[in-house]
Amino acid sequence: MKPSRQNRGTRRNSAARRAADFRSVSYAIQSRKRRITEEQNRTSSFPAAEPDPVPGDGRMQEINMRRIYRMIRYCGASNRYKGYPYLAEAIRMVALLQMEGRTFLITKDIYPALSRRFHVTETSVENNIRTIITRCWIEHRSRFEEIAGSPLAVCPSNAVFIEMAANALGTLE
Repeated sequence: MKPSRQNRGTRRNSAARRAADFRSVSYAIQSRKRRITEEQNRTSSFPAAEPDPVPGDGRMQEINMRRIYRMIRYCGASNRYKGYPYLAEAIRMVALLQMEGRTFLITKDIYPALSRRFHVTETSVENNIRTIITRCWIEHRSRFEEIAGSPLAVCPSNAVFIEMAANALGTLE
């Protein structure tokens, strides 16, 4: 049995309606994501997309990413860890903020900026950095103490290590 003409038209119209509904919902989701991103960029005290220092810039000599990566490798981490670039970028951000004399909150300023830059969640950034710090602490504790400049009783937290590394950045060669 063939469906009557009236039923065929209804099916087509309902498919068209579903497609239109899907497009409107998809547009609403995209515009909401855009608004949230814009709001996050406005509320963060650290710029979301700060350009890297140019070679002629005075900050380039003080915040050299090669030195940061060298220090992280000295602590015992390698680039096989996901958190390796997150940690390096966090140290750079903190060093820049310290140079400007600004205070920062690692969970409010640094992690959101890193998550936007690397397109991951803030929790992922925090966990991956913590993994590197913990593994390096277990394997190379003496190097941590050398960077800190004093004996450490426990493994430093993410914020403590990042600030410690940013402070040591000027003294390590």
